Amino acid sequence: MNTIVAFEPCSRSKGDPEFIAFSLKREMQVRFFNRVSLWRWAVAEFDPTAFGLRVNEQSLYTPNGKVPIRLSYETNVAEVLIFYERKLDDAIRTDITEYALAAGCNVEILSHEYLISNEIEAVNCLNMLSYIIKHREVLTDRSLEQCVRILRGCDVTVQEAVRVLAMDFRDAAGSIFFEAVRRGSINLPDVKKMMITGRTKFSIGGIPVG
Repeated sequence: MNTIVAFEPCSRSKGDPEFIAFSLKREMQVRFFNRVSLWRWAVAEFDPTAFGLRVNEQSLYTPNGKVPIRLSYETNVAEVLIFYERKLDDAIRTDITEYALAAGCNVEILSHEYLISNEIEAVNCLNMLSYIIKHREVLTDRSLEQCVRILRGCDVTVQEAVRVLAMDFRDAAGSIFFEAVRRGSINLPDVKKMMITGRTKFSIGGIPVG
């Protein structure tokens, strides 16, 4: 039997949790059946190179069994397939590795270690997504261009940026700011190491603001 990817919905196993979120890359609700893939998805939403995101929509059929693909997306370099480690024995792991080599794609096998080693980045991304989604109806290309234009003369902190943006965007200021972060127009260089606060510094186009 050849190893193939099939497009089919992945079901929730009995006893598994369910997390529902809104994907900005897909413009639709998505569902997760473990916290690890939820956190990994949040990070993928902030990867401006990622496109074609799929959540629990594919399975990998291998000679040693069927494996749900929890997340997948493409970049300009390669497709990325993301699995959850539960119930993956050594034979299936070998099948996954061999498929990746043959197909030229990248694979990740998530474990609970991800929750520990990537907690700061994932929580930052989830928090920013919660701001963005509140006012996503105002997130147009024009409003984001205006945001970046305004902030070129702003102070270097998130708090000051939101204060200045509120003059034009009112309650949507935080949404506009963090959506500009998600699209790569604004950089928060310490997002993997430090929790975002009002004092967090940012830059635009790789050049520090201020």
